[in-house]
Amino acid sequence: MTRSLSGSLNTPRSLAEPARPRQPPPARTVDDTGLVDKCATIGHMNAVKILLATAALILVGIVAWWLIKMLFGAVFYLIVGALVVGGGWYLYNKIKRTDPWRVRR
Repeated sequence: MTRSLSGSLNTPRSLAEPARPRQPPPARTVDDTGLVDKCATIGHMNAVKILLATAALILVGIVAWWLIKMLFGAVFYLIVGALVVGGGWYLYNKIKRTDPWRVRR
């Protein structure tokens, strides 16, 4: 054992009493009944849940908007393609039925 500058004995750490774990700060009570006020913690968790729910809703909305836009784009191109094919078929049949050597007067 050694003496510190202040004159007290310094005991080795192995002989010293183990350090006590830190205790959380005491909870506030709502009233004299002893009910614990957890509003701060619950409010914080509710805020986090609301924030996560809002972020998830925005993300689902973005994905849904992208899918709807892609679906309508595909339908639009299918309609345009069907009109082009139908118009080509119409012109082909119209030309096929006419006699190119006949002159109209």
